[in-house]
Amino acid sequence: MIIYLYGPDSYRKRKKLNEILEQYKEKHSALSVERFDLADSEELSKFKDFATAQSLFDDYKFGILFGAEEAEAKELNPVLESILDSKSVFVVLIAEKNLHNLTALGKKEVTSQNFENLSGSSLENFIKAEAAKRGLKISPPSVVNLAGLGDSWAISTELDKMILGASPEAVFGAYNFFSLMRSVMGGDLSALTILLEKEEPAMVFNVMASQSGASLKTKMADYDIAIKSGKLDYPEALLDLALGGN
Repeated sequence: MIIYLYGPDSYRKRKKLNEILEQYKEKHSALSVERFDLADSEELSKFKDFATAQSLFDDYKFGILFGAEEAEAKELNPVLESILDSKSVFVVLIAEKNLHNLTALGKKEVTSQNFENLSGSSLENFIKAEAAKRGLKISPPSVVNLAGLGDSWAISTELDKMILGASPEAVFGAYNFFSLMRSVMGGDLSALTILLEKEEPAMVFNVMASQSGASLKTKMADYDIAIKSGKLDYPEALLDLALGGN
């Protein structure tokens, strides 16, 4: 089975992915989950094995795919075709745009959803819904201010700050979180210093991981494993990333 989530709005894609994961884990308690960056030929080979090999221990397998934009369609498409009707292999493919070259994704067996960036009333309704989920009441002017950010990650970050008592105003003017984040990913240590003075390192890391392109997904996943295993903390991971100049 293939679920295809595409479009530039990474925040709503990530939320949908988490919902899908939770649903499948409730149904299949022993579900194993693996991530593959298909831009890497070795990862693509591992995904082929994942899709075709019979497991002695797991009845169901769940794969999350990134980097399909950079994979060879002639190599990836047959693998996707082979699992369209599978009852034991579940795959969620995440992409920034609709990948018309992968014809398997256009088949009726595939469940797909497009996550375009919101604007106008759709964006304002999104803000109101996200605020309600957090138990927040915000005024119409505050909704307009937040809509001015134009990015669902930035908006959700501001709403999370409001839970902690922050003013319901957009603050990404002179201090531009996403501009600084991009500078850190480009190796700017001064941008990292500013971010860590103003934000929680865990939040910076998680937003950066969600916004990273296919070439950086695997590295961010490695950092995440190192953090959760106690080998690194969030500031160390961010510093290492900046020093790497990605």
